Amino acid sequence: MHERLIAIYLGLLIAATIGLAVPFALAVLDRASTNMLLDRTADAARFSSLAGTAVLTGEAETLTAELEAYEDLYGIAAVLVDADGELVAGSSAGTSLRDLQEAAGITGPGPAEPVMLALAGVRQDLDERIWPWSGDDLLVAEPVNDSGETIGAVVTASPTAALRHGVAVQWAVAAAGVALVLLAGAWAARPLSRWVLRPVTQLAEAAEAVSRGHLETRVSEGHGPGELRGLARAFNRMNATIAQMLERQRQFVAYAGHQIRNPLAVVRLRVESLGLSLPPEQSEAHMVALEELDRLTRTCESLLTLARSAEVEPERITADVSRIAHARARAWAPIAQELGASLEVDVPPALVVRCVEHTLDQTLDVLIDNALKFGGRGVRVRVSAERRGEDGVHISVEDDGPGLPEHLLHAALVPFWRSEPERRALVPSAGDEADDAMGAEAEVGSEAESWSSTGGGRASESGSGDSDGPGGSGLGLSVVVTLLELDGGRLELQPVQPHGSRAVVTLSGAR
Repeated sequence: MHERLIAIYLGLLIAATIGLAVPFALAVLDRASTNMLLDRTADAARFSSLAGTAVLTGEAETLTAELEAYEDLYGIAAVLVDADGELVAGSSAGTSLRDLQEAAGITGPGPAEPVMLALAGVRQDLDERIWPWSGDDLLVAEPVNDSGETIGAVVTASPTAALRHGVAVQWAVAAAGVALVLLAGAWAARPLSRWVLRPVTQLAEAAEAVSRGHLETRVSEGHGPGELRGLARAFNRMNATIAQMLERQRQFVAYAGHQIRNPLAVVRLRVESLGLSLPPEQSEAHMVALEELDRLTRTCESLLTLARSAEVEPERITADVSRIAHARARAWAPIAQELGASLEVDVPPALVVRCVEHTLDQTLDVLIDNALKFGGRGVRVRVSAERRGEDGVHISVEDDGPGLPEHLLHAALVPFWRSEPERRALVPSAGDEADDAMGAEAEVGSEAESWSSTGGGRASESGSGDSDGPGGSGLGLSVVVTLLELDGGRLELQPVQPHGSRAVVTLSGAR
């Protein structure tokens, strides 16, 4: 914006200065040329008034003396010719009409055009310009009349060096003035553009501050043109609305975390007390249930912490990918067994990442949940991880189910992406005709809902059970994307050939 405004400003300044300087230079030239022509024409007219007798009688001694004195005093050669162009008198011996014409830059035999016009009784025009780069003399011809008849002409050739030098000096002074104005304008261009764009710059700085999380930032509404003042008011209202919405979200998160934490504590006590009466062969399942309740409790605590300090950078931990992947696989094993699915983990040991606490747990929960939910009965789900480059770690959850259409792979990462038309496209009704893959997906979806409704605990098991299941709200993957963005990570959905899908998580590794 600065560059465009400066370019426009300098362009207008250059056009204005040149538009004033060129007419001024031409006016200086015209004035000097006209003054010289008037002066030389007056001198030639004086000689013309004395030349009638010399042309008629041939006695030119008096006029010759006048012409010689004129050349000696001013350095201007002059001749008198009769009506036939023949020389009658000259300012010096040997001076002819051709000499004067050659000094004026006119070559060729016979009288020049100004002389022919004078012999025809026509006086010379005063609109001739003497340019500074021209080295020719100024030729002036004045008719000699007697009783209304032109009988000859007086011709003078005046040197123009002094005039050309004077015009060049004035032009140089004008050019220096133009250069000074342009330099001053160029020096003032950037401060002037900054002053003009100061309200826009303040808006841009405020928007940048808001993007960094400083929602209390406001811009002045009393400076700049009316359009920008209106824009500043709209920006402040928008910022206040965003701050209010985020505050409500933080309050909701804090309220939800607080309200869920107490029931979880009660449920854990009940489950822990039930473990006293369980047979030894069910102790492992009992411990898995207690671990999941502890994880949910920690998640609620994290929600409360984030709600209390929304602008504080969250604390990051070093997470063991292999340990977390195997723990999540054990938690999902009962559901996989119920669906006849296989859940494999292929993660090398000593592979760690830096992330916010519970980010990797929740991410794997959502991705395994979706793989089992959409994969169909007997689906094979594989969790793997590998180091990419110096500091990157790729964690993938792959299944061989029907997968998602390619045009929905990106849409699935957007909150509430499961609109009603897309839901009908993914899960056809009983009377609709669909291909085998979509039919299988609908079958798995109905079975998954049946599992939740019969108390299998699918939704509570994943922590995001309604995010991506048929009839869900489509929030699970978007939650994962938000969690990963806190750590500078990303989530990408990819198709698998011949069928299936792969979710690839990228996080920063730790040594």
